[in-house]
Amino acid sequence: MITAPAGSPPWVSAFAARIQAEIDAKAPPIPRVPVFPVADKPSAADHWSAVEDLAFAGLIGFQPTDITGGAGKTTVTFFFNLADIVGNGDVLTNYTPGYAFKILAVDFAVCRAVTTAARRADLNLEIGTTNVTGGVVSITSAAATPAGTIIAGTAVTAANTGSASDTISIEASNVTAHAEGSGWLLIRVQNLDAAGSPTVAMSDGTDWIDLQTGAAVS
Repeated sequence: MITAPAGSPPWVSAFAARIQAEIDAKAPPIPRVPVFPVADKPSAADHWSAVEDLAFAGLIGFQPTDITGGAGKTTVTFFFNLADIVGNGDVLTNYTPGYAFKILAVDFAVCRAVTTAARRADLNLEIGTTNVTGGVVSITSAAATPAGTIIAGTAVTAANTGSASDTISIEASNVTAHAEGSGWLLIRVQNLDAAGSPTVAMSDGTDWIDLQTGAAVS
């Protein structure tokens, strides 16, 4: 006999009673629906154990509305020949990540070492036309050797978030042009796109119905 676990919310009890009534009446079985991992459900709700029981019985399923993690982090890299940075100004203009983002850190990885003394180029980021606070990498002759060295940028502290339509530019300053050397600017970026919550839904074989709202789920 199908019964809702003790303490279940009213809609779970009503749903379980309906299922049992259909079984008793020898009605056609309710189609099984895919069950998504229970780990995907929100953890704060008090009644999810009852939902899990029905899900594992194949009577309901979790249908995600969005699958964006919201906390995903990646490193975006741009390669530069340092001798090509000949003056102050943009060395990359208006790169669009395409999602809401947060700049976490900026570093430089040396590919080909600098050998000429007393040369420098500082690189910083802009979101739109606003400078990120921090994240400045000073690529000096002394710092850019040997090959494989990581030159750490200053700590990023503010003005470091953007929307899906915002752009990132890389700006050079304090330039005394290098004669050689190359490497990758490493930009650590966090995806801020909001994560959706799974919808608890049942299916009649054609449509999903949200059991919490009664609305159709696309």
